[in-house]
Amino acid sequence: MGSGRTFLGVIILLVALLAIAAGVMYFTMSAHNLPSFMPGHVASATATGHRTKRGWAGVGAGVILLIISIAVLATGRRRRYRY
Repeated sequence: MGSGRTFLGVIILLVALLAIAAGVMYFTMSAHNLPSFMPGHVASATATGHRTKRGWAGVGAGVILLIISIAVLATGRRRRYRY
């Protein structure tokens, strides 16, 4: 049971880091410089705006998932002591 929780915690941690990275990309890159697979990408080079709402959503979701993954990993394995 403990290894399943650890695996779940690591997966949630990876998704959290990806969400934070996507949020940072939305803050730092203009709409036409975003990768084409990301929502908010605009093909025309005249689009100069940043996608700040998407950036806040990505960073916020990443922080929440990071807290959840830390909680899962912290409570994942319990040792039994014999007296």
